[in-house]
Amino acid sequence: MFKIKRLKNGIQNYGSKITGDIGVFISVSILLTASLFDKQNTNIMKSIILFCVILIGVLLFLWIKRYITNIYLEKVYKRNVEILENSLAEQQEINRELRQSNEELSGIIHRDNKLIPAMESAVEEILACNAPDEQKEKSKALLPQLKVMSSERSTILTDYENLHKALVQTGIFSIDASLKYLMKRANKDGISFDLSVTCDMKESVKALISENDLNTLILDLGENALIAVREAKKRNVLVVFGTENESFIISVYDSGIPFEKKVIDNLGKRRITTHKKTGGSGIGLMTAARLLRKHNASFVIDENLDSDSYSKRVSVIFDGLSQCRIITATNKITRPL
Repeated sequence: MFKIKRLKNGIQNYGSKITGDIGVFISVSILLTASLFDKQNTNIMKSIILFCVILIGVLLFLWIKRYITNIYLEKVYKRNVEILENSLAEQQEINRELRQSNEELSGIIHRDNKLIPAMESAVEEILACNAPDEQKEKSKALLPQLKVMSSERSTILTDYENLHKALVQTGIFSIDASLKYLMKRANKDGISFDLSVTCDMKESVKALISENDLNTLILDLGENALIAVREAKKRNVLVVFGTENESFIISVYDSGIPFEKKVIDNLGKRRITTHKKTGGSGIGLMTAARLLRKHNASFVIDENLDSDSYSKRVSVIFDGLSQCRIITATNKITRPL
């Protein structure tokens, strides 16, 4: 049984946390039952003892499996609570950084108000020169200063824009908090994070999925995208809520490398990741697949995008089909999730 990947990986990751009287009772029961096995027993007695050992072993397997699942769900719950508890502190930090950025912008404006007229006079002086060599010499002296000014201004304005970019509101407080959490992580790693909402979220999701499950999906898919682009040259992530063929859809676009074949082949079957060094564990996609089966939703991977900003799209479609659909430049695969 311990050759089963999910059980083996679960025990490796959470083995030290698997405790409880039920586990002790089942384990002792296996030992006591197995100790009754003796060569002198009749074949019927041996069969009964063997059946009991197997039955109790299956109970132990199911108990460990359930315990591992509960540990992960507890992890998800703590993550959601942490997001909500930190909302006020984040807002205070944003206000502090906003005041600091405003002071920096005020300094730039104050400096530019004095330097721009001076630069204007310098350019007029260059244009007034009759000798080409003199014009060239003065232009060379002025150009480095202009480049320094432009670079400083561009850096500060870009940081200001990323730090204080306001996301579109979904109308669901917990979802907005989760998206702010993802945006904060993206800003920390220098990743561009955007959001688009093209439907009424409250009306679209209320009969489809609970807020807790929806938050888990958004956070798992969003974190996977952030991990995927962390080492990429272009680091862009876009989350889109909308409808497709009258079905509610969540799409996460990113500029990371395409999924490897082994990840696609094992999607929904067992945990696997190609980003272990950058924080990937594979458990996010496994949890997403479990939630999709629970709600009869489909999982779509589209790597055939006509976009310079994004290389692939991972979507969850609440179409009642419970399918896994993979679209590449050369192939299209559809199979049960």
